[in-house]
Amino acid sequence: MKAFPAEKVRTLAIIGHGGCGKTSLADALMFVSGANDRHGRVDAGSSIGDTSDEERERRISIQSHPLHMGWKGHGLFVIDTPGYADFVGDMVCALRVADAAVVVVDALTGVDVGTMRAWRFAERRNLPRAVFINKLDLEGRDAFDLLDELKQAGVRTWAAPAPATSGIENIYDSADMERRICKPLGFAGPFRLEDIPDVPARIQVVASIIAGEVDLPLLRALAARGPVAIDIQGFVRVRDNDELVFRPWPDMEEGLQYVTYLKVDRAEAELLTGHTELWKAARRLAEYGPREIVLTQSSGVMVLAGGQFHRAPFTPRSLAGRTGRGDTCFATYLGKRLSLDAEEATRWAAAVTTLKQEEPGPWRGNPDDVERVWQSWS
Repeated sequence: MKAFPAEKVRTLAIIGHGGCGKTSLADALMFVSGANDRHGRVDAGSSIGDTSDEERERRISIQSHPLHMGWKGHGLFVIDTPGYADFVGDMVCALRVADAAVVVVDALTGVDVGTMRAWRFAERRNLPRAVFINKLDLEGRDAFDLLDELKQAGVRTWAAPAPATSGIENIYDSADMERRICKPLGFAGPFRLEDIPDVPARIQVVASIIAGEVDLPLLRALAARGPVAIDIQGFVRVRDNDELVFRPWPDMEEGLQYVTYLKVDRAEAELLTGHTELWKAARRLAEYGPREIVLTQSSGVMVLAGGQFHRAPFTPRSLAGRTGRGDTCFATYLGKRLSLDAEEATRWAAAVTTLKQEEPGPWRGNPDDVERVWQSWS
């Protein structure tokens, strides 16, 4: 086993309801990382995680199993934990030594009692958590059911099938959130106008993440319906084999004519305008046509609207939830802009983004939390 310095070692606990596929995930990680030259399978009795005769016979884990692998210059200890309530003690012990937890959810059954139990134990340890949805390839589960949480919140949804899901992995080498390495995890293909319902909307938000999802004709057609808001990342983040690289948008001069609200971060603004001074970059981008520019950086957000600049800081106590910062900022600004002036919408965007950066996942706070952030600024 290759030796790694202590600062390069991480311990990850895989937790969840019994039978959700935790051991199968561990086997897959061992195989993909090269730690095991064969892909073990629970159903075949060849899992590297289940080692006892009873575990192989029953096809369940009855104790925790630590597995070791190397990944991207780090040593990773993965603890495969049992999910059944009879053996919950092993999961609790694993969480005491883990740096983070992966909560596995069975797509066929959804969130079970064991899922919530595992989540709460990890929450008590204040561990970072990621959710892994397993068994999406099995029949009997409509992937669109995963939109139920939005529907229950009163959000009307329209979804179209795609051969894959667009996704990226962000790798941060420093606290600078603009400087990151992006790797593609999947590409859903281009959106089609016929897939987008023609419903009344005060703002149409194009939240693409990879170039090629939205083309110029689609942008032109949406602009004919009403005001369009775009995040420029979906036009400058280009797939290049196994990497995502930032390149100028070839159609920017025409494309930005159809945009009312434009969101960029510091790195994107410099790429597109050549200006390192953000106010100059914002004014240059506005010359192409957007009425309002929302420009984010590590320290806060700056908005150019009506020829005036508005600024507000990000003041998070941690950066555990920094991925998705720009999406949160832009969505909050646009939502509040429907009823507030640009200055107040900027303050809301900065406060909500501050809170979002402190916890992974979507922000689920309330106006009282926002008020506390504002008070901390004074």
